[in-house]
Amino acid sequence: MAEIIFYYTVKGNSEVDDFLQLLDDKAVCGDMKAEKHLEDIDYTFQRVEDGMPHSRPLRGGLYELRPGRLRILYFRWQGKLVLLTVFQKSTQ
Repeated sequence: MAEIIFYYTVKGNSEVDDFLQLLDDKAVCGDMKAEKHLEDIDYTFQRVEDGMPHSRPLRGGLYELRPGRLRILYFRWQGKLVLLTVFQKSTQ
């Protein structure tokens, strides 16, 4: 599996890192939905090289990681996956 790094803004913010930390905090407090999201994300990262349905190319060198209804946009840089943003898919 490729090394994963987070994209940070000039102000030191990382949307994906913040989101994952929030999920982890909720899971520690017993939130089963947050725990399931973390399991889905981990499973998907382990299979990122397999392509669909876990990951798919978009355009311009961007890719979409697809754990459940979540979407994490990333690009490849020097053999690493750089995670840019995260959102929840709301439509089919």
